[in-house]
Amino acid sequence: MNPQYILRLYVAGLGPDTQDMIINFKSALKDKFKNSYSLEVVDVIEKPELAVDEKILATPTVVRLLPAPVKKFVLDLANKEHVLIGMDIIKSYK
Repeated sequence: MNPQYILRLYVAGLGPDTQDMIINFKSALKDKFKNSYSLEVVDVIEKPELAVDEKILATPTVVRLLPAPVKKFVLDLANKEHVLIGMDIIKSYK
């Protein structure tokens, strides 16, 4: 089964706070979509060329690759409802 949503999350380093944010974001995605999404995490410290290619200016940033159109969202991953609404993944969180 192909994922309904393809997302790429850009972060600067994988310290404890970032890892907690990633876990929260994955949890929100899994709660809403089960396994119908794909999430790639890119550490811009390790792979700065990917951030340059995507024109990522701040972290954390989520790029929604699919469904089209591509959307970029600089976010506070601590508030998972705002993230999902901002990425146009959901209309409201219940």
